[in-house]
Amino acid sequence: MKEVPAELRQRLEKGLGDVGIACPRLDRWQRFSHPELQADELSVFAPANAKIDVSINLLRVLGRDATLFLGGGLLQFGRIEIGDVEGATIYIGNGAKARGLSAKITGENGGILLGSNFQCSTLNMICAEPDRRITMGASCMLSHRVIVRTSDMHPIYDLASDERLNPAQDVRIGDKVWIGEDVKIMKGASIGRGSVIGSGSIVSGNIGENVIAAGSPAATVRENIRWTRSLPKD
Repeated sequence: MKEVPAELRQRLEKGLGDVGIACPRLDRWQRFSHPELQADELSVFAPANAKIDVSINLLRVLGRDATLFLGGGLLQFGRIEIGDVEGATIYIGNGAKARGLSAKITGENGGILLGSNFQCSTLNMICAEPDRRITMGASCMLSHRVIVRTSDMHPIYDLASDERLNPAQDVRIGDKVWIGEDVKIMKGASIGRGSVIGSGSIVSGNIGENVIAAGSPAATVRENIRWTRSLPKD
């Protein structure tokens, strides 16, 4: 079968819809074959006749029923790693310009969902623990050495109650967010549409829309801003 199976289509449509990312017409997508994206238990789909320039340094898929959706554009992966889990999904919308993009999913039904016109220089995403997701809206721009993760990777417990103190949480980034160099975006972080995160910041909480946030932990330093990709002409 070349088309996207109904079960996968419904899974992606629900995942994108839950976080407000526009879902493409998946009836126009089909299986995508590329010599560097061959692995057992990995299904790759792309729009028919999509222009995709893809390369990858490392592809490792240990789990089952993993799916990669590529909308089109320049995709230079550092690595894609799927642990011994089931139902991992990676979606990248059309118009991507991604260099040094690494994605790792180690939790059952984990998802990394990136909207259209996504751009990055060096990005490392780790989606760990079951049913967690990293999501970004359309037209996000990320600079060098950005890290995004849903888990601290090691649990911490209260001595008296044995309650876990640092459970995994989703990361959610809105449309048109600009992330500076060396930023770390931690579990539970949420960044609103149109905002800017200053270089070297650590984001662990909620950042509003159309603000500049910076620091460790990141906090709002300027409100009511907008930004553009291009410098003004003289």
